[in-house]
Amino acid sequence: LKMKLGGIWHVLIYVELLFAGTILGKVPSSERDALVAVYESTEGTNWNDNENWLNGDPCDDFWFGVNCDSGGQHVTELDLHRNQLNGRIPSELGRLSAVLDLYLDGNQLTGAIPSELGQLSALF
Repeated sequence: LKMKLGGIWHVLIYVELLFAGTILGKVPSSERDALVAVYESTEGTNWNDNENWLNGDPCDDFWFGVNCDSGGQHVTELDLHRNQLNGRIPSELGRLSAVLDLYLDGNQLTGAIPSELGQLSALF
């Protein structure tokens, strides 16, 4: 009975953790991947501030310059102005469908602005 009860507790704890993750919400992988693409295409290792980037969830782990909705489920702001970004703006940035504000000024960005940014209908 002790082993059986222990097994049930393990299952209950697992289900509770799984459910808690759903309630708190995590940024969808498409949004996380878009942020990773920004990091990789703009020499993120050389940014002035790249605190917590690529570690865990962009909202839960407070990636520098990333702000999220109150539930932590979607990126609503990307503020990387004057942060020594060097390279091109990736087309994947168009996957941040809930972004209201995007600040990339004051960097060394090259190339054309990807047409996919036109998909950011929430952008002010």
